[in-house]
Amino acid sequence: VAPVRGHVDYDRSGTGYLPRTLCLCSIAGLGGLPQLNLPHVTAAGLPCGVSLLGGPDADLALVNVAAELPWG
Repeated sequence: VAPVRGHVDYDRSGTGYLPRTLCLCSIAGLGGLPQLNLPHVTAAGLPCGVSLLGGPDADLALVNVAAELPWG
């Protein structure tokens, strides 16, 4: 669950929002790979999203995949 808007989460224990997010989002940066984060809202109005990670030099392919998603 995302933190409340305006609330800064400084929890570094590994169970807070920030450490869990970094585990998901830092691989692309470390590997020099393209990544797209697509925000979405569930039918119940809850926030969710999809993170797409591509191989080396697959930037355009990643954008094309994202465009094919129902909410892309």
